[in-house]
Amino acid sequence: MDLTLVLSITALGFVLLIGIGLVVHAKKFKSVSQHLNELVDTIDELKLESNQFNNLQEEFRTSSYAMLQHTKQLQNHVEQLQMQLEQLKVEQQAIAEQEPQSRFYSKGMKLVSQGATIEDVMRECELPLAEAELLFSLHAGQTTQS
Repeated sequence: MDLTLVLSITALGFVLLIGIGLVVHAKKFKSVSQHLNELVDTIDELKLESNQFNNLQEEFRTSSYAMLQHTKQLQNHVEQLQMQLEQLKVEQQAIAEQEPQSRFYSKGMKLVSQGATIEDVMRECELPLAEAELLFSLHAGQTTQS
């Protein structure tokens, strides 16, 4: 066999081996490239989700702050109402202590407006007939004016 033939066959074998190697590496490169593209897509999706999470977190912070401010306002309002209630209790007690007889008249007017008889008003409020009649007259005057 001729040396040139042997060298040609050997060179052809090397070229075939290199070609096969290139094809195998090209397939691996394509697979690695495809996997790399998938990883890039996954990273992009994670970035998007991270941005959405950050937006939600900011909305939560904002709404939490607003709720905290509203809660503080409500607490202040409740405190003011409690102070007003205490003041009204003091005023009511002072009025009751000034005119102990007036509670009987108030009760009598309530009974009259509910349809009680003159005897019921006299008994419940411990009022004499003349005062009970006066309550009935006052009630009649209020209903005609209304």
